[in-house]
Parts: sequence; C-alpha cells; structure tokens
Amino acid sequence: MSAITTYHMTVFPLSKWDIKKIDKLRRNFLWKGLEEFRGGHCLVNWLRACRKNLKVAKALEDNRWMRGMQRMNSNQEIRQFVSLWSRLSSLHLSTMEGDITWKFTADGKYTAKSAYDIQFIGSYPDFNWTKIWKSKMEPKCRFFTWLLLQRKIWTEDNIIRRGGQSDPQCPLCNARPETPVHLIANCRFSRTVWSQLALPYNLTSNSQTANHARIKDWWAAASGDERRTQVAIYAAWNIWKERCRKKYNNKLLTAAQVADLTKQDIFLFNLAKTPPAITPVIR
Repeated sequence: MSAITTYHMTVFPLSKWDIKKIDKLRRNFLWKGLEEFRGGHCLVNWLRACRKNLKVAKALEDNRWMRGMQRMNSNQEIRQFVSLWSRLSSLHLSTMEGDITWKFTADGKYTAKSAYDIQFIGSYPDFNWTKIWKSKMEPKCRFFTWLLLQRKIWTEDNIIRRGGQSDPQCPLCNARPETPVHLIANCRFSRTVWSQLALPYNLTSNSQTANHARIKDWWAAASGDERRTQVAIYAAWNIWKERCRKKYNNKLLTAAQVADLTKQDIFLFNLAKTPPAITPVIR
C-alpha cells in the first residue's frame, strides 16, 4: 500500500487531502485490516508508527531541525552539532532553478531506497527496535513484541485506562493487577513457563525469573543472541495467547503445556526455514 503510492508520488504531486486519505487507509489496515472502522483501536500513535518527512525550508524555519536532536553523550557529538549549527545559520535558500543531483547515490540518481535510508542518518532511536524486526520468526510475533515493549497490548490496565470495564487482576494468577511486565515477566504462571524453558535452551534463571520493574528491563535480560531472542519472543507470544484463552474462553493449559507449545513453535519455524536436503538420483 505504501510502496505503490510512493512510486506514483515520485512523478505526480499529491494534495494534502490525498495524503491524509492514504494515511487513513494505511492506519485502518494496520490496526484492523479494514477499509473503515471507528473507535480507539490505534494502540500506537500514528506519528510514532510512521515517520513524517520534513522539507528543508520548514526544517530551517525557527531551527526546527534541532527538535530531532537527542542524547548527545560525547564531546565529539557536541562539536559536530555546533559545527552543523554554525553552517546552517548562514545558509540562505534560493528560489532559482538549478541542476538536480542526488548526492546519496554514486551515479547521482534518485532511488526510493536511498531516500528512505537518509531519513535515519544522525537520528538516535529510543530503543534497539532493529533487534526485533530482524529476528528470525513470524511477522505477527515480531509485531506483538513491538507493541509489548511499548506497553500497548490489551492488558487489563490498558483496557481500564482507555475507559473499558474490566477486572484489573491478572487472569493467569489472579493475585496481582495485570500490566504488560507483570503478565510476561512477573506472574507466577509466566515464571513457571520460563523455568520450564530454562534447561532445554540454556537460559540463565536470573534473566528469566527475576522480578522486573519495566518490560524493557525484562527484554534486556531475556533476549541476547539469535536463539535467546527467538525463545523470548515465542514464549511471550504463547503466554499472551494463553492469557486470552483464560480471559475469554475460561480455559487454561498448564505452564508445562505452554512451554511445550513454545518449543513446538520454535522447532516448526526453524524446520520451515531449513532448506530441504537434495538426494542425488543415480541412473
């Protein structure tokens, strides 16, 4: 949906109305898979889910480009910032036409890929999201983890915060109020699942069963290399599914069964990604 419109926008300028309509269709498809829907279904602010472009003239106006500068932690970064600011302060844009050369490719020609990549030059992400998006597992699990680490999954606290009527207690343990970090990391049921997975996947007990104050603290301890990241995401995904089964169907597997489902998901996914062995045919 985005690629088609971007391709046409390289030739035909779109009005603001067209862009707003396209954004609405993208937003509806992302959160509900429908052309139209009403209600508070957008779990993450749309400006955070996508990245809006800023024209050079607008960026220079009142030094708006500085608003994206965050976390300068070294003297080198501060020197680079001061150098850039001094150069831009004396820059004046011209309305005269000139030759157009795209400096971000070797041949000077524009490509959509290079335009996308330069949006992130010099930016500092607030979290290492690349680790999630490049992990080797199903897209639905990566998307769930992205929501989880932003505390946007539909746990009881989020339902109540958005005006819904719900029991605040965790459906799995019925002992503490449910939050994303409690459900995945601190719930008695979930910690038993992690304990069942610790031995077969050589996980450290402290990283999986310690109490965590924030969901990102749990992620930092639970993830690691490719294998640990895969276990962390699939286990969290199966704990979430079991929580929904208990809440909406009043059915609950044991922690050992949820751990077995996680192992099965990992095995089947890796099996599907393994190229089949080719047996030579002797004639």
